[in-house]
Amino acid sequence: MNWFGWTVLANLPDPDGKPCSHEHPAMVLRGPGSDGGLWVIAISTKFDTPNRNRFWIECDWQDGGHPVTGLSRPCVLKCNWVVAINRRDVIDYLGQIPLDVAERASDLALEYFQERQALGGPPKSGDG
Repeated sequence: MNWFGWTVLANLPDPDGKPCSHEHPAMVLRGPGSDGGLWVIAISTKFDTPNRNRFWIECDWQDGGHPVTGLSRPCVLKCNWVVAINRRDVIDYLGQIPLDVAERASDLALEYFQERQALGGPPKSGDG
């Protein structure tokens, strides 16, 4: 089964690695590995405008759940908030991000981490 682009509801750590107080939707980048690990990009409803941060991508949503993504509130993929979780942290499967958007998100996440490394800093999730 190819998990790439699936939207899930999961227990994610915040960008600083601390537990969040509530579940978050996320897009699966890769997984699960033999250890059950998944790499995901967090999806957040906390944003001013999608263009404020170049590492954010606006997601399709609609009240009651979008027929493809499953997302039910205005939100963005935060490609600078990439975390590893375990498959057991997944609470529900919501839908799927369209392939072209999922590929763009994957490219932006890689670009973000490459820029962080070039600046001499560790790739910290969630900057910006």
